[in-house]
Amino acid sequence: DLWGKKVMPTSRGFDTFFGYCNGFIDYYDYTHFTPSRTHPHEGYHEKFFFGIDLHNGTEVVKDIRGQYATDLFTEKANLIIKNHNASKPLFLYLSHLAVHTANKYMPLQAPLDLVNQFDYIKNQSRRAFAGMTASLDNSVGKVFEVLHNKNMLSNTIVVFASDNGGETDLGLNGYSSNYPLRGKKFFIWEGGIRVPAFIWSPLLQLREPRISTQLMHVTDWLPTLYKAAGKTNFKF
Repeated sequence: DLWGKKVMPTSRGFDTFFGYCNGFIDYYDYTHFTPSRTHPHEGYHEKFFFGIDLHNGTEVVKDIRGQYATDLFTEKANLIIKNHNASKPLFLYLSHLAVHTANKYMPLQAPLDLVNQFDYIKNQSRRAFAGMTASLDNSVGKVFEVLHNKNMLSNTIVVFASDNGGETDLGLNGYSSNYPLRGKKFFIWEGGIRVPAFIWSPLLQLREPRISTQLMHVTDWLPTLYKAAGKTNFKF
């Protein structure tokens, strides 16, 4: 089956799940909107869909509205860390909505106080996008702070990564760019599949930061982190 509780994260190895199932939602009311449309290049048709897409485990969350999604997900992630027994291992997957666009009728959303910090950016779309990025940056800082206060940071590996290159042809005044790489999201050129990422950890015994341009795929993360956790008897 392609749907139902059996395909939810809590049926796929996660102890808890708080998030959405579609590719994006509204940052404040957590609804997902897909218009009825045909994709001539991709060869498939999307049917009209609109509804709340925020789940706690397998249940739809109906009593939370109005909190900016980046702040909400950060709050939930930090609560997991605070309640965790620091003597035991923890795998926390914080997959933010930011900085993905929301529904097409209001794609770029950020708290006004963050947007106003970038009043020197004249393009309204890029200014909003900067606010979204600042919120994501604040989130990372808050997670680090909670890990530090929990005395877990010194034994933590942090991976920060993206899933694909930017979408460059949505008509929103060019807020996305993959320059100098060719292509965009949905394309197999490097502009679509090559993204920056980094690993941070006090456990890395490096004399100086190392930059790698070697080919890596998302499937490499599991064996890499599994081995970093001290496990060697695995087969993938």
